[in-house]
This record gives sequence, C-alpha cells and structure tokens, in this order.
Amino acid sequence: MPDIHLPQGVMHVPSEPFRWVQAMHNRREYILERLREDSPVVGLSCERGILLFTVSAQSRKNYEIYDRIAFGGMGHPADVERIRLMAIDLAHIEGFTRSVQDVTLRRLVNFGICPAVKHAFELVHEAPFVFRSIFAELGETSRSNLFCRVDFDGSSGFNMSCADGSGQPYCVVGSTPASEAEMLEFLADRVRSINHNLEEAVQIAAQAWTVGMEAIRRSAFEEPDFDAASLKRKWKELQTRHSGVQMMLLDRDLKSDCKCRIATQDEIKGFLQNWK
Repeated sequence: MPDIHLPQGVMHVPSEPFRWVQAMHNRREYILERLREDSPVVGLSCERGILLFTVSAQSRKNYEIYDRIAFGGMGHPADVERIRLMAIDLAHIEGFTRSVQDVTLRRLVNFGICPAVKHAFELVHEAPFVFRSIFAELGETSRSNLFCRVDFDGSSGFNMSCADGSGQPYCVVGSTPASEAEMLEFLADRVRSINHNLEEAVQIAAQAWTVGMEAIRRSAFEEPDFDAASLKRKWKELQTRHSGVQMMLLDRDLKSDCKCRIATQDEIKGFLQNWK
C-alpha cells in the first residue's frame, strides 16, 4: 500500500470514531481531576441586583465584563483569564459595531464564547480550557436577572429569575457533581424570594459555598454521611476570618452606566459578622 503524504501543516488524526470518543472522554476526565478541589462560585439574585460569591486567597475569580454583565470562574487561573478576555473583547466589539443595547448575555454566550470553547475542547492535539464559570446579566428588575453557566466543553444553561416562581434565581459551579447537587439543594430550600436584601443574600451564598466545600471534603475522605458539625465549623471560620472572601455585585442602585462593583473588605466583614 503506498504511503499517504499529507499536505504540509496538516496533522494525521485517527479516523476511527472510537478513538475520537475515547480522546474526548480522556480530556473530560483530565479536566474534572484538575477542578476537583477548586473553590465553588455561587450566583444569587437579590433586591439590589446580582451577587457573585466565592472564596480564594490566591487568585481573583469574579470580574466585570460589560456594564451589566459579570463573570465568576473556577479552574486554572490562566484559562479563567483567557475566558474573561474573550468575553470582554466580544462584548466591546458588539457594543462598538452595533450598540450598547445589543450587548446581551445570550448573544455573547451563544454566538461567541460557547462555540470557541467547544472548538478548543474538541482539538485533541491542543490543551483544552480548564474552567467552569457563571455569567450574570443584570435585568431592569429582579425578575429579569439572568444567569448562564458555561462549562469547559462549551455546553451552557440559562437560569432566569421569575416572579411566578418558575425561574431559578441562583446558579452555582462546583468542582464535583456531588458538591453542585448539594449546593443547589441547599439554595432550593433557602431561597424563598427574588428580593432578599443584600445582607441576607451574602449569608445565603456564604452558606451555600460552605455546603459545597464540605461535600468536596467528604468526597476526598470517602465519608458518605453529612457532617453538620464540620459544616458549622466552616461557617464559623468564614464568619470570623473572612480571609479570601470575594464578592462582586451587579448593583442596580449605582448611578453610573456600569453596574459592577467589588465589595470592600469592610462590607464583607460587616455582612459576615452579622451572620445569625
């Protein structure tokens, strides 16, 4: 059989479908292992807007993207930064070529970010994005706030706050399916309104974060039972030390066009010290 010579620059990829599927499986397992012990991110609608909450003493995880759009990511810091820059570039190009009103979260995710992330994930000879993220868009009212979860394989899902209770006014990303499931179960039980005041929202988000971290700890030590005492210790530690706590607020009360702001350490300390 004669040798097949590929054009210069073209790499040989096995044609068997099984090998491609196996490569995708291996990439997924690799990414999940890298994410396993990272800090979760919690997004929650509140009376003043949208809160993004996480804890990380080493790297920043919450960012402004555009006037009414924010981003919270977990994973490799370099990949989180690449996603942030991609989103900022897409938003500003859209705002410049069209109008500020045309910069929407759905357009950025569906036509820009997700296709690029999916393409990178399927390139088996290049490194994928190691990240998970929450994007949030501030609505005119709490009932029109919008969340979108974007995953490392380019998949996404939208959550909208709805006054009739049909929506889901919160979103989480965690390092394991178990931690995400427990955080969502906790929020489903605790979030009774789309109009919690900011202090209540911070305390609920902080509790949801500790639930996710406790699930990760139990998974690492193969402890099947929920440990309420350990969870309370984590709550107390977060309340007294508040080291590395990061909060970004899309604040509807801000007078400027940009509604994003980072909570100060004094604000964080006050919210957590009043935790009951």
